[in-house]
Amino acid sequence: MSRQKRVWMLIVVGLLVLVGAGRVRAEAPAHFASLRISLWPEYDRPAVLVMYDIVLPAGSTSPVGLSIPIPARAGQPHAVAYQEPSGNLINADFQYSAEGEWGIITVNAIMPNLHIEYYDPALQKDGAQRHFEYEWPGGFVVDALTLVVQQPVGASQMQITPVLGDGHVASDGLTYYEANMGALQSDQTFQVSVSYQKSDDTLSVQALQLNTGVPEDQPAEGEVTWHKVLPWVVTVLGLVLVVVGLVWYWVGSRSAPAPAPRHRHKKRQPMPPEAYAADLRSDEVRYCPQCGARAQPGDKFCRLCGTKLR
Repeated sequence: MSRQKRVWMLIVVGLLVLVGAGRVRAEAPAHFASLRISLWPEYDRPAVLVMYDIVLPAGSTSPVGLSIPIPARAGQPHAVAYQEPSGNLINADFQYSAEGEWGIITVNAIMPNLHIEYYDPALQKDGAQRHFEYEWPGGFVVDALTLVVQQPVGASQMQITPVLGDGHVASDGLTYYEANMGALQSDQTFQVSVSYQKSDDTLSVQALQLNTGVPEDQPAEGEVTWHKVLPWVVTVLGLVLVVVGLVWYWVGSRSAPAPAPRHRHKKRQPMPPEAYAADLRSDEVRYCPQCGARAQPGDKFCRLCGTKLR
C-alpha cells in the first residue's frame, strides 16, 4: 500500500471516529446536578408561572447543548437566562420550536446555572374551584429534584399531589409548599396536581402591592423626594452666597490701595513792597522760560511751576 493511500485511510478512520463520538454524545441524556421546579398559580397573570432552576454538574465542558421541553400551549418562554452566583440574571441566547404538544427550548449553556420561565395557560376555573396539572416529560438525568408550589393570595383548601408537606410563610408574606423529591433517571416522568379554592381573580402580585400600604404617589419609608429637599437646598445655597459676598467685600476692602493724594497748587505769595521796589530799580528782570511768570530777585526756581531759572 502506497504512503498516500495510508494517509487517506487514516483520515477516513479519524472522521468515522469523530462522527461516532458525536453520535454517542448526542444520544447521551443531559445531566443536571439539581433541578428546582416552581409552580406559581395566579401570581402576576391569570395562568401558572412555571420556573426551572437548573444547575449543571461541576466540571461540565462548556458549552453544554440542552433541549428542554415545555408545553406547546405556553408558546415562547418568558425568560431564558444564566444566573450568576450573586443572583443576577443574564439573558441567554436560545431557539424555540414547537413539535406537536411540546415546544423545545434549545440553548448552548455557557454557565452552570440556567433559569427558565414560562406561563402555562392550562389553569382550570370552575367558580371558586381552581385546578392545574403539571407534567415533567423526562429525558434528563437529575441528581436532586425539588418541587415548590406557591399558594395564591386568597386561596384556601390547598391540595397538592404528590404531598409537599406543610406550607411555610416566606419573607414576602406568601405561603410555599416545598419538598425534595430525590433523583430522577432519564426515562422517569411525573405529574403534579394542584387544586384550591379562590373566590376572586385578584393576582398575588396585586395583593402584595396593596399590603405595602404605600400609595403610588408617596415615597416608601426612608425614600428622599425633591419636594422635601428642595427648600433646604435653596436655603443653604442662599446662606452660602451671603457668606461669600461678605468675605469678598471684606477682603476687597482690606486689599484696596489708598487713594492717591491730590496735588494742590501752592499759592503764590505776593512780593513784598520793598522787594518789588528793589526789583524795579534793578536793571535785570527775569521771567520763567517755562510758564513766563516773573521771578523775584534771588529766585533760582520758578515759584509757579518749579522750572530752573536762567
